[in-house]
Amino acid sequence: GDDIVEIGEDGNPVTLSEFVEDSGLEGEDLDSQLLHGSNFQRNAASPYAKLRSLLLHTDNHMGGRYYAEIIKQEFTCMERDAFKFSENRLTLPGKRPSDWDQLANWCISHGAQSLHNKWTVQIPESYGYLRSQGYLRSFQEFLTNLFLPLWEVSIDPNRNFQLAHFLRHMAGFDCVPVSWSKVSGVAMPKETPDQWTRAEDPPFPYYLYYLHANIAALNTFRASRGLSVFLFRPHCADDAGRSHLAACFLLADSVSHAASVGRIPAVEYLFYLARIGLAVSPLSSSHLSASDYSSSPFPVFFRRGLNTTLSTDQPLVLHHTREPLLEEYAVANKMWQFSPTDMCEIARNSVLQSGYGHDVLRRWLGDLYFLSSSLGNFAEKSHCPDIRIAYRFEVYHAEVDYLESLCDDRKFRRYMHTTYDERELLQYLRRTVAQRRLSQRNVVPGLFLSRASAKLSALMEGELSEILPPLPSPGLAARLG
Repeated sequence: GDDIVEIGEDGNPVTLSEFVEDSGLEGEDLDSQLLHGSNFQRNAASPYAKLRSLLLHTDNHMGGRYYAEIIKQEFTCMERDAFKFSENRLTLPGKRPSDWDQLANWCISHGAQSLHNKWTVQIPESYGYLRSQGYLRSFQEFLTNLFLPLWEVSIDPNRNFQLAHFLRHMAGFDCVPVSWSKVSGVAMPKETPDQWTRAEDPPFPYYLYYLHANIAALNTFRASRGLSVFLFRPHCADDAGRSHLAACFLLADSVSHAASVGRIPAVEYLFYLARIGLAVSPLSSSHLSASDYSSSPFPVFFRRGLNTTLSTDQPLVLHHTREPLLEEYAVANKMWQFSPTDMCEIARNSVLQSGYGHDVLRRWLGDLYFLSSSLGNFAEKSHCPDIRIAYRFEVYHAEVDYLESLCDDRKFRRYMHTTYDERELLQYLRRTVAQRRLSQRNVVPGLFLSRASAKLSALMEGELSEILPPLPSPGLAARLG
């Protein structure tokens, strides 16, 4: 209770005991839902907002020590279990370029890093607030604060060792809308970021477009230097409008809090065709929106064949056990009567959607995890039967074939490899690996879909026997044609 947690208005240090006493908070007041951030973003003076900042932020007077202690306990639990990994979120407000230095310094100085965790940096819809506080003059300054430090450290990692190290533990970016933001129309503003000097926030799709454009350019450069790249995984709020969903469809690698995708059937169908990952948190959604758990669209997404999985949302706040993801899986299994095969497929989707590197995915799912058919499924690793993967594969291609037949045989881009793609891919691997070891910087000729090329560019070094699995059984080979 003697920790100094802030400096009071009179300039005197305030201890933790004094902080709790002055706030008037009692133990029974500290319900987890009352600590949820969206309830207090508009009222920073709220005692709950102050307590949340003290416990769950990295930029407070204590330098985020309490949050680091909490998260390190979680890391210790995960490291005792070889099969438990996470992607926790850290918020970057975008006030100034030094925000990245503060975040990296917090991570390294407190030892808040683990091989069992990748950080996702969350960009809040905060331009309007920061503009009103005098931190920004235009939306371009907001983007500069977010991306200029990343470009500098990507060009010269020695310029900022701490940030370069932090980026190796980072999976990607999230962008979350504030719950009270105005629902935007379909039309995008014509102003460029340097011209957007208004006091209010631009529409959320405007955020998504310029974040995606900067992340894509940065990823291209970092990939050319053999550095890690980042996913873009924005939130789809429960009240997301059509333009929000359309922007996520066009720009996102995958989507968090994706329950709203099911509200518009056409959008849901597009997400199915493009195989965009949907992470759904039914327990979190039922807490935050006061909706019935059974109304979650997750079982519908799954049975229709969308690329969907279960996830947690703010587990330190909203969940009641030390195993929040197991909590999500157990409740979903009990509620919707999923079979063991269903649960294994959901877990496999989770690994494929994650931001972990190729070596981790290879170890967890097999050397050819990037193939779409059952050839890419190692049942002894995923525990998902080949017949389930083959079923998803065949239904997807049958659906696209049907669409093409309705459009006078116009060809659509497919986001699962075809049998021809996979046959060519295996032949290419056998030829190439037999000739030389592959370097992570090899650029694969554009013989395949872009996603296949991205996977191939990260192929491990090794001999043919280390990369390719045993030849498939005759039945499987026949199924692949």
